[in-house]
This record gives sequence, C-alpha cells and structure tokens, in this order.
Amino acid sequence: MIQTSAAQNEFQDKLVDILYDNKAITIGINREDFNPKISLVKDLKLDSIQLLEYLLAIEFNLEISLDYEDLEIDLFDDFTRFSAYLYQKATGQAGG
Repeated sequence: MIQTSAAQNEFQDKLVDILYDNKAITIGINREDFNPKISLVKDLKLDSIQLLEYLLAIEFNLEISLDYEDLEIDLFDDFTRFSAYLYQKATGQAGG
C-alpha cells in the first residue's frame, strides 16, 4: 500500500483538478464521486488522445517534464499510483 503525506495528497488534488478542468476530456463521473483507486482507462474510459491531453496539461500546470517513454500503461490503472509516480517526478525523488 502506498503511504501518502499531506503534500502528496495536495498534489493528488491538483491532478484531479487538472483532470476535471480540462475541456478536451469528458469525465463520466462527478468530481465528488472521484475515487483515488480509479482507473483512468478502465473506469473513466480515457482514450490515448485524452491521456496525452491530460499529461500535457499536467506538465504545463505543474511545470514538470515527463519522459513519455518511462510511462507504463499500468500507471493509468490506479490513480493513487499514477499520482505517486508524478509526485516523485515533480519532487525529484528516485523510484516509480
């Protein structure tokens, strides 16, 4: 189980805000019903273009640079894991 700090929780909230604020992405559930264990692909049914739009919005809004070759599809199956991965990238921590 992934342990999260207050800073990680705040970061995760920002990621959810970016997801819901992105006009190029249609989300089939209300913000209040968002579950951190949700799958971006299986549950929210984001396609490859929407995932790319989301990743670009994350890079722009959080001023981080992602190496797209490092992204594995299973990261998108658990929002908590996805968030933890991005938090590590944003804070310069090793791992993933």
